[in-house]
Amino acid sequence: MAYISCAQFMSFPLIENTEHLPLASWYPFDHTKSPLYEVLYIWQWFMNQVVITTLSGFDVFFNAIVMVCSTQFQVLQDVLENLCLGKGRKQWDYMEIKSESRIVHENEAIVVCVKQHLKMISVCEMVESTFAHIVFIQFIVSTLAICVSCVSLIADPTQFQHMLSYCVAHLLQFFIYCSVGNELTFQSGLVAESAYNCDWERNTNNLFLMRSLAMIIQRAQRPETLTVGGLMQLSFANFMGSIQLSFSFYTLLNSYV
Repeated sequence: MAYISCAQFMSFPLIENTEHLPLASWYPFDHTKSPLYEVLYIWQWFMNQVVITTLSGFDVFFNAIVMVCSTQFQVLQDVLENLCLGKGRKQWDYMEIKSESRIVHENEAIVVCVKQHLKMISVCEMVESTFAHIVFIQFIVSTLAICVSCVSLIADPTQFQHMLSYCVAHLLQFFIYCSVGNELTFQSGLVAESAYNCDWERNTNNLFLMRSLAMIIQRAQRPETLTVGGLMQLSFANFMGSIQLSFSFYTLLNSYV
């Protein structure tokens, strides 16, 4: 979507058959003459593609990390649900647990689960501390871009198609951020339900297993969250709140147009 919006914007001078460059700029020479105009046009197109690729690369990188974390929580859910069942032996073999006793198997497996859960919590906290401020900047930029593009739709109808695609691109970008953040919170919270559904009532004589499951459930009841600079959580509810905030700014700006 970003590349489509960029292509529409950069091709605007060709469509309108004007001598203006796509990006308003000043040069100490007459840039409207050939071949200077063509060289500057290609240069602006190339640099715009570099910027779009850089921004899109960060989005893909961030979303990939968060989705990997969500998938790891799903794997942990599957292991916990099968912990006390007969098919759980497959999970134990996968984790290279060699003991023959069923109780020993369960105790070793729950230790692996606890360590994995703690490791995933640590990774999520690291992602939050690393990207929270960057996501905050992205949130501010997206909110302002949506406001400005909506105002431009009203103020300059000739740029309707370009401004509409620009607005949709920023909406889609922040929606993906909120989507992966919401998925991480949802999957990390389901760990508690999976731990409870592992048929623990068949092993009430195994106090170590009971205590370990209780610790996992208690910790998982505080699901992992990603925030926008520590101000608000990345979720679908806050995505709708950001749209409302953008509309409020749009109403304010529109009153001065």
